[in-house]
Amino acid sequence: MRALLWLAFALVLVVCLCSAALRLSGAAGCTPAPECLAPAGGAVAAAGPPADAAPGWQRALRLTHRITASLAGLVFLFIVAFGFARWSIGERVAGLSLLVLTLALALVGRITPSPSAAVALTNLLGGQLLLAALAWLLAPRAAPGARWLGWPLFAAALLLAATGSLAGLYAVARTGWLTGHAVLGVAVAAVLAAAAWRLRRARGASGATLAATATAVAAAAAGVLGLVLLQPAAPWPAALAHSAGGGLVLAGCAALWRASRR
Repeated sequence: MRALLWLAFALVLVVCLCSAALRLSGAAGCTPAPECLAPAGGAVAAAGPPADAAPGWQRALRLTHRITASLAGLVFLFIVAFGFARWSIGERVAGLSLLVLTLALALVGRITPSPSAAVALTNLLGGQLLLAALAWLLAPRAAPGARWLGWPLFAAALLLAATGSLAGLYAVARTGWLTGHAVLGVAVAAVLAAAAWRLRRARGASGATLAATATAVAAAAAGVLGLVLLQPAAPWPAALAHSAGGGLVLAGCAALWRASRR
């Protein structure tokens, strides 16, 4: 089962990276982002080239995205079918959320690529929540020293992801979203660093220690990349790496929430 869960995690990460790369490179029919993105029902400022005129690497990314997303959906079905009977309530909720989120993203995928910021936001947060649900199922159970962590850390990480996505997608009121994102980022990174240090000193918490350390590193890397993105004409691969770091932070916080439960 754990092998399937890790396979699903890798597949979802590839899907998220392909989706973000297509959006950031202008393959969503909108350039330059985020200025050209419009709220739901709004007008688009500028349109990019049609899909059939996109470079070969963008078409390859789009095909990879579709194949990987389909494989991930099949793996989710196997995971839920074989694990549901012996799962706890929390695990069942996480497993069912995989199916619900996959269905929602499939429906949104029917209108993707789209220059709508609402569509892009749904794709971004949906993919990151899939990573979080898989991290919950992979996380160590009731790790000593992790009892003081819990849902508040995950909630803060979810707000961090949401504010970052909103700042990146909506040009209007971008400064306000960036300010909230920066404050939350510093707070989450500080808690993760403290968690990694405290769990390192606790016996029998090696899995949780590794999760906290890896998540703290991801948060620090995402913070550095965020500073790069504040510079004019920042390269879109930096935004792609920043988005991936945010997804890993949310997943790590989900794993730590699971480890904090008795």
